[in-house]
Amino acid sequence: KKKAAIIIMAVEKQTLMQHILRCDYEACRQYLMNLEQAVVLEQNLQMLQTFIGHRCDGNRNILHACVSVCFPTSNKETKEEEEA
Repeated sequence: KKKAAIIIMAVEKQTLMQHILRCDYEACRQYLMNLEQAVVLEQNLQMLQTFIGHRCDGNRNILHACVSVCFPTSNKETKEEEEA
């Protein structure tokens, strides 16, 4: 009487979250411009729902990810700022 469990993980590709976590400003801007065009033209309203539903580790959303990557990694001044 042996029992087994099967676990299946379905991972959804999230393009905007990847760009945010990599701090790729240009790719984020392009994605948001495409999203805006799709919503204005009412071509793909599901794209907006997908955007709102983006999550990453710890169930963080897009805003949480933006805040986590926007602060400096250390509080030390750079050499250029010290010389100025």
